Amino acid sequence: MAEHDFKVGDLVRLKSGGPLMTYSGDAQFGGALCVWFEGNKKFAEQFDHAIIEKSSKPPVGVVGVRRS
Repeated sequence: MAEHDFKVGDLVRLKSGGPLMTYSGDAQFGGALCVWFEGNKKFAEQFDHAIIEKSSKPPVGVVGVRRS
C-alpha cells in the first residue's frame, strides 16, 4: 500500500522546483507518475513520492470564467 496523500489529478511540483505537473497515479514499482506539458508537447515521468509536493498554485493559462 502506498504511504502518501496524493490523489489522481493533484497538482504537484518537484520540491526543488520545475514545472507544475499533474499526479496521475502510482507506477508499477511504487513511484509517482506525473504528466505535464511544455507548449504542445506532453511529458510523463516517474518520480519518488518523497521528492514531490502538492501545489496550490494554478497552472499558467488558467483563467476564471464569469457568468452574468
